[in-house]
Amino acid sequence: DSKRKLWKRIKDVPMSDLFAVILGLCAVGLIIIPELVYVVDIYGKGHERANTMFKCTYQAYILFAIMMGYALVRMLFLKRFLWINILGVINFALLLSTFLYIIIGTKQWYGNIFNYNEHKGLDATKYLAGTYPGDKDAIDWIENNTKPWQVVLEANGDGYTDYEKVSAMTGRPTVLGWYGHEWLWRNNTEANNIRANDIKEIYTSDNVKLVKNLLKKYHVAYIYVGSSEKDKYKDEVNMDRLRKYGQLVFWDPKSQAYIIKVND
Repeated sequence: DSKRKLWKRIKDVPMSDLFAVILGLCAVGLIIIPELVYVVDIYGKGHERANTMFKCTYQAYILFAIMMGYALVRMLFLKRFLWINILGVINFALLLSTFLYIIIGTKQWYGNIFNYNEHKGLDATKYLAGTYPGDKDAIDWIENNTKPWQVVLEANGDGYTDYEKVSAMTGRPTVLGWYGHEWLWRNNTEANNIRANDIKEIYTSDNVKLVKNLLKKYHVAYIYVGSSEKDKYKDEVNMDRLRKYGQLVFWDPKSQAYIIKVND
């Protein structure tokens, strides 16, 4: 009898309410499971679970946000129980109080948004004009003169650095992205190390046959040389050497940034 009563109560619950409960349970699971199952990340001693916890709790936050949006409306407008309405009003007031962070957060990230001189807009490449003007012009050239699927070779580097500016700003594929992220996705460094070494060979090697084979292997359409490539490979990267493999299509004499279109 008790099982039948329980089942009847569940059947009487609106499907939308059940869905909200399931979202909440999934969110709780995403928080609890990483505390019970120990997953080691790649980030070394002291940060073994940093990425796992970030990914799980971030998804839990999204599920909780969806669930709470629905739950608040239900609590505010449920007619049968006054105490639930009162609880809904309290929760809604608490939610509104968190909106104060919008003012603080916006000021911290963007400064005085009412000062037009500080307005940055939606152009993610705009900061390059002041920081890496040569790269900015070269990136604009790639954006306007290459196809979306064409591979643009650039020097690889670590995460959260200025490496991979071309692929980040244009969406063009490249041979290797941020090392740490590529490592995390593959769970090993073997492929990363091979590609990193091949990129270095293309930029610095005098072995013409080797470089041509590598360019063909990775389907490289353009070789890019900008600030990051010069910082990484110093004087080993040489325009005269790279021009053996294609045509110079962009050159900025001030920044010394240039682009080589690889011969077909």
